[in-house]
Amino acid sequence: MVTRYRAVPARTTSKGLRSIRSTLGSYGSTTVRIFCCGMLLVFAACDAEQVTAPTTPTSITIDPSSLSLTALNQEGRLTATVRDENGGVKEEAPVTWTTSDRNVVAIFAALGLVTSRGEGTATITATSCSGNCAATATVTVNQEPASVALSDSMLIFSEAGVTVQLTAKVVDLEGYPVAGDTVTWSTSDLGVATVSSTGLVTSVATGTADITATSGSASATAYVIVTQWSSISAGVYHTCSKLGEGAYCWGNNASGQLGDAATSSYRSVATHVVGPPDTWQSVSARYDHSCGFAHSGEGYCWGENSLGQIGNGDTTDVAVPTAMTDTRSWGSISAGWYHSCGVTPSGEGYCWGENPQGQLGNGDSIDVWTPTPVSGGHAWALISAGGNFSCGVTTSGEGYCWGYNYWRQLGDGTRTSRPLPTLVSGGHTWASISTGRYHSCGVATSGDGYCWGYGNYGRLGNGSTNHRSVPTPVSGGHTWAAIAAGNRYHTCGVTTSGEGYCWGRNSYGQVGDGATSNRLIPTLISGEHVWESISTGGYHACGLTVGGG
Repeated sequence: MVTRYRAVPARTTSKGLRSIRSTLGSYGSTTVRIFCCGMLLVFAACDAEQVTAPTTPTSITIDPSSLSLTALNQEGRLTATVRDENGGVKEEAPVTWTTSDRNVVAIFAALGLVTSRGEGTATITATSCSGNCAATATVTVNQEPASVALSDSMLIFSEAGVTVQLTAKVVDLEGYPVAGDTVTWSTSDLGVATVSSTGLVTSVATGTADITATSGSASATAYVIVTQWSSISAGVYHTCSKLGEGAYCWGNNASGQLGDAATSSYRSVATHVVGPPDTWQSVSARYDHSCGFAHSGEGYCWGENSLGQIGNGDTTDVAVPTAMTDTRSWGSISAGWYHSCGVTPSGEGYCWGENPQGQLGNGDSIDVWTPTPVSGGHAWALISAGGNFSCGVTTSGEGYCWGYNYWRQLGDGTRTSRPLPTLVSGGHTWASISTGRYHSCGVATSGDGYCWGYGNYGRLGNGSTNHRSVPTPVSGGHTWAAIAAGNRYHTCGVTTSGEGYCWGRNSYGQVGDGATSNRLIPTLISGEHVWESISTGGYHACGLTVGGG
């Protein structure tokens, strides 16, 4: 018996062929023969992707290998690079950072960011390769001076032989003190000011000098001025003065009358009036405001402004010198109680501020917040703003007063208030007139002294406490250079020979004779000084001796 077999083709779908081709592709470019049910199937697979075998991290390096930091809390960056056996970079390889001394250098492990903490040297280690590879870098922290700060940037001396201690603070680039660093002190002019190795500055003579503190490549300089006080004005509760080219005030500052940009209650030392301007010709203090004018002639006031006495067009208090709305130049400015007055170089008179009693001299009783002309067409040599009245002297020596007159302070023989300048009685030719709170005093061109107005406490200096409606001679037969009517109850003056006298109320020692008894006649001020000027405040007096002391 013969058995026969017939070849039958295998049934293969197109989908099955695609599957076979896909499977064969993984074997590269190879001819593969497959016998299936008696049929030979031949496929050729080519252009297959190559598969790269994984590599292993074997080494690590740090860049830079050394780092120097010159300040505390200064940051630096270290970069770790991990490579495999073929030198390829393994960017995803984990790296662990450590520091040998956290007191010197701290490190932020995720970024390789180092931060200095103290002087010294620390080793930074970067570890990878599952702990089988490591690299190190050295970080050195050595503070270097980046800047020097002095305790004062300016020193002003009013006489020779005065000492002030300067201190220097040396800091690094991040502002941290450099401990133990040496400071070298020097002066630009030994003839003006000297400085010791510890920063003690001593004034020598009038002039200017630079005191410099040096540490490494850093330095700072203090400007030294040795000068003299050139004027002083005592207000009711504060005082202002001119030292060199600058203005200074001290005392009560509740309304900003010291001009130092603050409104603290008091300043017990001379405080610099902030600019502009930076150079002053004169300053005047009275109740709660002050005024002055610059060398260039511009006028400024500061402090209380409730009634427009600053002259800038509004009624807001200001704690720094504020320019008047009027841009004219001034030859003198006088701060009054709640008003102010001034004279231009050409002799024009202006007043501004409170005016219910006619103290502005413009013929009415309305407050004016900007400088307004004093009526009468007079050419003024000076105008003094008082309590709520004013007085002035013309260039020909005539004396006029205006405003409140209840206490007879206008000197016209009446008690009638005047809104316009009214001639002072007596026919005197005046060199100066000074206004107080309720009285006035003046010096004739002959040197004779006169006072009038409220006589309580003996402030008129004529031996009594009676009020006087006309100028009454000051007792003593002195030849006066100037007399200053006080802002409260006393008066002071300087003779042509430089003697200083005060009289009136003395309960606070404002007469300056070493006692507290009221004085009805001029009483010599203690101390045997030679006076250049004296200014009377509310309950105090101030003066300058010849030579600016």
